[in-house]
Amino acid sequence: MADAGGVGQQLRSAREARNITLAEAAQSLKLAPRQVAAIESEDWASLPGNTMIRGFVRNYARVLNLDADALMRALDATRMQRTLQLEASAGTSSHLPQASNQAERRDYLAGHRGAGAAGPGTAGVFLCSAELLARAVGGAHG
Repeated sequence: MADAGGVGQQLRSAREARNITLAEAAQSLKLAPRQVAAIESEDWASLPGNTMIRGFVRNYARVLNLDADALMRALDATRMQRTLQLEASAGTSSHLPQASNQAERRDYLAGHRGAGAAGPGTAGVFLCSAELLARAVGGAHG
């Protein structure tokens, strides 16, 4: 049954051939009927993510006594092809910022909590990295 359409179509055809209603399939899978309909129509965006989609398809295949591994391979091929199409077309008009010779100043806070410090209410010692750098450079010249 590997070439009989997409994964969703294969599942729908198998369900209908067994005279199982969408509601009955949903009950067997412990899913909402709208989720089963989304699987059958391959509306992957309305389902809760790749891991869940894979689980739904695998369980649905088992309920219908289909080859779950073949359906998983077909699902992966379909999803991979779609991902590659999205990657190829995404961001084609974007530009990266140009590098400059000027150093960018960034101030970061470095935190230290002493050995006796306990709990969120204890004050730590915070110094600005720019201040530390200024002290190091100033100490070398002074």
